[in-house]
Amino acid sequence: TNDSSDMTSGAPPSVRIGKTTAPPKIDGVMSEGEWDGASKFELTFQIYPEADDTRASEATHAFVLYNREHLYVAFHAFDSTPTAIRAPLSKRDNIDADDYVSIFLDTYHDKERAYYLSVSAAGVQQDGIYTEGAGSDAKWDGIFESQARRTSDGYIVEMAIPFKTLRFKAGKNATWGLLLRRWIPRKSERVSWTRFSRDQNSRLAQAGTLNGLDEIYSGRAIDVIP
Repeated sequence: TNDSSDMTSGAPPSVRIGKTTAPPKIDGVMSEGEWDGASKFELTFQIYPEADDTRASEATHAFVLYNREHLYVAFHAFDSTPTAIRAPLSKRDNIDADDYVSIFLDTYHDKERAYYLSVSAAGVQQDGIYTEGAGSDAKWDGIFESQARRTSDGYIVEMAIPFKTLRFKAGKNATWGLLLRRWIPRKSERVSWTRFSRDQNSRLAQAGTLNGLDEIYSGRAIDVIP
C-alpha cells in the first residue's frame, strides 16, 4: 500500500495513484485483498472548528484506486462512540446534519473548481461543484455507485466514480487536485487529509495532488436521473 500519511512538510502532499485490474466490489465491506495496491490516506487534520495543525479527534483512513473506467474510493471512519453516529435515511443531497465523508476532485488542477462527492454513514449520496469564491452548488448530479455500512468501530463507505461522469483534460499522467474530508456532526468537527490554514483564503490551493492517471476513459454518455 502506498501510505501517504507523512505530513511532516508544509507543502500540500503529492501521491501517485495505484492502478487495479481487479476492481473492488462496492458493498461497504473492505474484503481482504480488495484494496491491495491502493494509495492510502489518513485524515489527521482538523479544519473546523479548529485549524492550523489541530489533530482530528477520530481516525479516518481512505483508499484510492483506479482502472480505465472508474476511480475507486473507500473510507473507514473510525469512531470511539459508534452508537452516536448520525445516520438517518434522507433525501439525496440532504446529509449536512449527518455523519459523512467526501472526496473533492479538481480535475483540471486549476485550483478554481472541483467536483465533490459525499456519502453518509447511511449510504445517502450528495454531490455538486465547488467554486472558489462562490462556494458549493449541489445542482450538478453525477452518476456514481456507493455503499455504506455501519461497523462496530465506526462505518465504511465505498465508491466507484465513472470517469465519464466527470470532465477533465485527456492525456497521460494526469494530475488532479484532491481533498478528502469527513464531517462529525455531534462534535461540529470537519477533518481533512491535508492541512488547512485560515490565513489562506483558497480551499483548493491547499489540496493535495493525485498523479499517475493514465489511459482513463473520457468518453461522454447521456445519463438520466429520474
